[in-house]
Amino acid sequence: MISLILFMSMVLLLDGYEIQNSLDNFFNIKSMKYNWDSIEMEIESLNPQPFPPMWADIPELNRLNFRTNSDGAFIVDVFDYTERMTLYKYLIENVHHCEWDISFEDSKGKPKIHPGNILWGLPLQHGWQFSSGRLLNELNSTKFTSDSWWGDMNYFLSVIPYFGAVDAGMAPAIAIKGNLDPSFCVRSSDCLELVQPWLNFFQLVKSTANSCNVLSPSLSSPSSINITHHTPIANHLDFNLSTSMEQLLFGLWTAHIHSIQTALPLFNRQLSLLSSPEAQFGQSWAGLVDLIAECLFLCNMTTTDVLQHLLPPRILQEEDNVPLQIANITRLQNRAVFLIDTIYTLNVTSQGTLERDWIKMMCTQSGRAIGREMLTLGIYRPELLVEGTVELMKIVKNQSPDEECLIS
Repeated sequence: MISLILFMSMVLLLDGYEIQNSLDNFFNIKSMKYNWDSIEMEIESLNPQPFPPMWADIPELNRLNFRTNSDGAFIVDVFDYTERMTLYKYLIENVHHCEWDISFEDSKGKPKIHPGNILWGLPLQHGWQFSSGRLLNELNSTKFTSDSWWGDMNYFLSVIPYFGAVDAGMAPAIAIKGNLDPSFCVRSSDCLELVQPWLNFFQLVKSTANSCNVLSPSLSSPSSINITHHTPIANHLDFNLSTSMEQLLFGLWTAHIHSIQTALPLFNRQLSLLSSPEAQFGQSWAGLVDLIAECLFLCNMTTTDVLQHLLPPRILQEEDNVPLQIANITRLQNRAVFLIDTIYTLNVTSQGTLERDWIKMMCTQSGRAIGREMLTLGIYRPELLVEGTVELMKIVKNQSPDEECLIS
């Protein structure tokens, strides 16, 4: 646990804190103050909106907007932001489950938006990649090339999941436009092992769509703690999840990790085209997914939107002064880059000790609820990182030594 504790302790020394007492009271959270007003002003200045760029104009996947091939499959240019986003939009609008099937009406009175859908994390992340210039698309164009490391990695989190939905009978077939590099699987039948975890996830969604009250004996008993928050960007955040929701998130994050681990070794050339700070951030972000997955992070619209505001809104350049002093991005975004890079570096230099500690802490539903709180709000309120670690250490101390974790 030492590597994790040292990291969390260092976090408290970030700007915004006043440690009123001596180091003897370092872990007395009540002795610290944080300027919430400045945080609220900073968030308001971002003019946040939860939807990905151009969401209202993303074309529907139908015969009016897309041609079909001789097999009746829609031909999609997946290196066009709007058309790749079409795949996401279809899943958001058509993948239903009793855990999130609460919709709002669009401008035409049609129920389209499902804010609780746990697939929202994927299009929101792709939207950030587009708006921040990480797809390397030309000005006023939505098309991008395979030179974009972020775009290439996202292929495995857009097209591949969509193939899984098709194979599960939950989406219409597509045909990929153009001749792509062999690194990109263009037919599900050509990469069954890669698609299988996503197929498993969508089959789980389909088979349990109306079974939210059925508990799985394979998961821990429900959390005995109640973690809710009111924040400057979300009126209410509840980090306690039902067992059925954790089952779904387990399937989603298992597939997500599999896609990233498959994609990472394939695009070293594209990674080398990035500046050193941007390449470091990209690798660190990919590495952070393992920790996010272990707590079964709730990647619906609301929670993902909370985190989206923390990501750097532009590509990092060689001249950027990392850490904590990158120009033209906010204090919170500087903090996010610093923490994400530091977690990755500390985990690598400790030969995975930090991740192994975290995995042990995420072996119970109570631990995962605290982990979700820490990852969602820790950058906004860094004292939660230390406070959460202390609570997690108590949980680990009391849990059975042979208790198995959900994802390892």
